[in-house]
Amino acid sequence: MVAIPRQRIEYIEAQADTVLRTAYGNTEKLTFPVDVEKVAKDSGLEILEIQFPQKEVAGAYNKNEKRIYVAENDYFPRQLFTIAHELGHFFLHKDKKEEVFLRTDALRVGIEGNEKAQEEKEADWFAASLLMPKESVKNYWRVLGNTKQMADLFGVSQSEMRWRLVNIGVLENSND
Repeated sequence: MVAIPRQRIEYIEAQADTVLRTAYGNTEKLTFPVDVEKVAKDSGLEILEIQFPQKEVAGAYNKNEKRIYVAENDYFPRQLFTIAHELGHFFLHKDKKEEVFLRTDALRVGIEGNEKAQEEKEADWFAASLLMPKESVKNYWRVLGNTKQMADLFGVSQSEMRWRLVNIGVLENSND
C-alpha cells in the first residue's frame, strides 16, 4: 500500500486550503458541497460530462486542453469527488509529463508502490481536503456526529466521509 509522507499530506492540505481561499475569499464563507465548477472555472479549466468508452473510467484531466471530463452517468457524489480528484492533478502534478490523467477503479490494481499510484493517492487526498476541509468537518461533526448526515451535507459518499473523519483523527477506524 502506498503511504503518503506526513509532510506531503500537510502540503496537499495547505494547497486545498489555498484553492478554497482563492475561490471563496474566506473559508468562513464556504458553502457545501464545495462548488468545484467555480474552482475549475477560476483556474481556467472547463468541465465536460461525457460517456467514456470504458465503463471503469470515472474521469480524466487533459492538461493540454485544460479540460476535466467526468462520466455523465455517475451519481452526484462520485462526480463531485472525481472532479475534485482531477483538480488535484491540476494543482499538484503540474510538473508531470503526462498529458492525460485518468481516474479509474481498475487503475489502482497492480500499481501499488509506483509513481502513478502515488499521484493517484495524492489526488484522492487533495479531493478529500477540498471537498471536506478539516476544520469545517470537525466543526460540523461536533454538531451532527453522524456520517450519513455529514456525507449528505458535504456531497460525498458515506465511505469518503468516514475515510476523512478517520484520517483527520475525529473517528477511530470503525463505524460511528
